[in-house]
Amino acid sequence: MKPEGEGMTSGSTIGEFVELCRKCAQSCEQCPEHCDKEGCGSDCQEECKNCFKICDTIVQKYFQNKVITQKDVQDCKNACITCAEQCEKHNCEHCIQCAKDCRKCIEKASTIII
Repeated sequence: MKPEGEGMTSGSTIGEFVELCRKCAQSCEQCPEHCDKEGCGSDCQEECKNCFKICDTIVQKYFQNKVITQKDVQDCKNACITCAEQCEKHNCEHCIQCAKDCRKCIEKASTIII
């Protein structure tokens, strides 16, 4: 959400970002569960948990009509970078999808951060 003078872009851009955060959070929540269940040996749990927490916080703030700050967006971008880099090291379907969703979130965040 954009308070005047915060430097955030249009509501539709924020809405698109929040939707990508929602998808990213979903992937980050499911990735370690699937990796554990399927025994693919991926070690992305910590990064996925952290990314889930931050992306989910943005989604919750948006739907509670709370301000999403530049710092929130930057924190999200940083968590997504870390998670994507870790998941890209693994060759299982869930890690690949998680990394893709993180990369989409990173791309949109980059258009919002001033």
